[in-house]
Amino acid sequence: MAEKSKTKFVSEKAFKKEIEKINKKLDNLVVLVKSLKKETDTLPKVVQSISEVKQEISENNKRLLSELKSREKVAKKPRKLSEMNIFVRDQIKAGKTFAEAIKAWKEYKASKSTAKPTEETKPPETPSQ
Repeated sequence: MAEKSKTKFVSEKAFKKEIEKINKKLDNLVVLVKSLKKETDTLPKVVQSISEVKQEISENNKRLLSELKSREKVAKKPRKLSEMNIFVRDQIKAGKTFAEAIKAWKEYKASKSTAKPTEETKPPETPSQ
């Protein structure tokens, strides 16, 4: 059996309309291809600038780390020990516990504070001639 061809006849006006639609779509594709070309052309520049920024950040990190290390190296002068610190240290070196040393400090401080008013009440000594 012979097959019938399924050819559809279209008017010339409809054919031209379809061609215009296809041409518009092709124009849109051309615009998209051009913009993609621009994007791909600028991509190496972007990659280079990113690597430059990365390198700059790395250098800044190294510089900050070296500054931090130099600040850490500056030795702080030990502060002067108070009279209590010296007393307690001597008591602990003598073999007392910390609690005993603090108790001894309180006794020492109490005796010292009672000794001061008696010294102040004494009349000043005058040299005898």
